[in-house]
Amino acid sequence: VFSLDGPQSGPDLYALPADNLAGAEPVRLTAINQALMAERELARYERIEFTGSLGDRVEALVAVPPGWSPEAGPAPLIVSIHGGPMSYDNPAFHFLRQYWAGMGYLVLMVNYHGSISYGEAFCESIRGSWGPVEHGDLEAGVDQLVALGWADPERLFVTGFSQGGIMTNWAVGHTDRFRAAVSEHGM
Repeated sequence: VFSLDGPQSGPDLYALPADNLAGAEPVRLTAINQALMAERELARYERIEFTGSLGDRVEALVAVPPGWSPEAGPAPLIVSIHGGPMSYDNPAFHFLRQYWAGMGYLVLMVNYHGSISYGEAFCESIRGSWGPVEHGDLEAGVDQLVALGWADPERLFVTGFSQGGIMTNWAVGHTDRFRAAVSEHGM
């Protein structure tokens, strides 16, 4: 039995038969939020890649507002910075990100250098120097969405929790591109 989560479904319990794991389809055991989710139009997640501050590829997720497409023109953008830094953003249901996307914001979640799930070297690349590399990755992600015509460069916002709060503080101390910032538990 295991928990499986998706951006438009939320977590539920699933099971695989213990005697035949190979090729078995998971069986859904719960539908905790199915009725609630069915009543709402939820954001989809898009995966993007760009060149990070150390010259390698960095991955990010973008929560896209329901009904929005690039043809609609640039949308306001919230950069939501994960904590850690040894953590990462995955394509799971997150209430705040869905809420913001439901209000018409793109939500950028950059798995910056120091994040887990990209190998030991990527995770340890900021050892002894937290701040500039991660900030460069975040800026590169914003630049990518502005260049694609997705994000409105006049309506950029930033927020984060824990290390994400520290990086929010770092961002407003190193650039004036963000119209507003919310640092949670940043120091």
